[in-house]
Amino acid sequence: MHVDHTPVAVNGVIDLRTWDFQKSGNLYLKGEWTFFDNRLLSPEKAAHATGGYHVRVPGLWSAYDLNGKSGSPKGVGTFRLKVHLPEKRAVLALFCEGQGTAYSLWVNSRLSAGNGVVGKSRRDMVPGKEPQMVFFKPEQDELVLVVQVSNFHHRKGGLRNDFMLGLAGQVHDLQTQKWFIQVFSIGLLSVMGFYHLFIFIFRKKNRGPLYFALICWIWVIRLVVINLNTFMFIQPLLNWGTGLRIEYLTFYLAPVIFCFFSGSLYPKDLHPWFKYAVIGMGCLFAVLALVLDTYRLSQTITFYQMILMAQIIYYLYFLNRIIVKKRDGAMFIALAF
Repeated sequence: MHVDHTPVAVNGVIDLRTWDFQKSGNLYLKGEWTFFDNRLLSPEKAAHATGGYHVRVPGLWSAYDLNGKSGSPKGVGTFRLKVHLPEKRAVLALFCEGQGTAYSLWVNSRLSAGNGVVGKSRRDMVPGKEPQMVFFKPEQDELVLVVQVSNFHHRKGGLRNDFMLGLAGQVHDLQTQKWFIQVFSIGLLSVMGFYHLFIFIFRKKNRGPLYFALICWIWVIRLVVINLNTFMFIQPLLNWGTGLRIEYLTFYLAPVIFCFFSGSLYPKDLHPWFKYAVIGMGCLFAVLALVLDTYRLSQTITFYQMILMAQIIYYLYFLNRIIVKKRDGAMFIALAF
């Protein structure tokens, strides 16, 4: 029986004195962090503050049980974690993809990273999402992390992403590998899109390649927006709100283009009512993505996911239909699906 000996935080403290970063690799600082609800505390005040709760990180404020009360997605708070380090000193790196939706991070009382501007109200704060990597060489056997978080712009608030700690070289190499995969995926989808566009140009009677090219490019846009760290030059052109709207627009419109694509391949097997329903719902949610504030917009994703599940059920019926009728390429489409 395998026993997981990976350290986790308990009561706001995580003990890494027996952890070998060289042999065991990077570590996510999961577990119970100390949380001060509705309070933005400096590292000095957080060290002596009382009335904190021990909450799971990563996690959402709305999932917290604060003495019988549920947390709210909106609000502010301060998180604190004490880390006991191994005796062997080395240059470490702390990586975070971003939090919901603005944060400031102190490492041993030194402001080291952050996204956006933390504030006590929607008007005072500025949301942001940009991966951060902090390099440092500990001068003590103890590391204290203090994170101020504010959220008034999204349905998911709090420390919703992991903090990863490890040797500087290992953390940097891991992020470089992720960067390469992201660039490769975006490049591959772009080439596939252009290839099918050229097919459409020479065979305009068949619109299937055009729709497939649009699907590829929609996912290219989505990947670029979600992974802004891959294309740093785009970040000054997009604020957090614009990026979120583009991310949701691609999610809402992709099923519409896929429906056109399916209809172009097997027009006799895709029911008109289904096509109209997909187009209507996709366009409706796309309009909502343009007009709603970001907090309400973030709540629409749950409803569209349910609609998407219903579409998937229909497509399973659709695949069975084209296989039974022995349409050309039906088995290949079924395997690809």
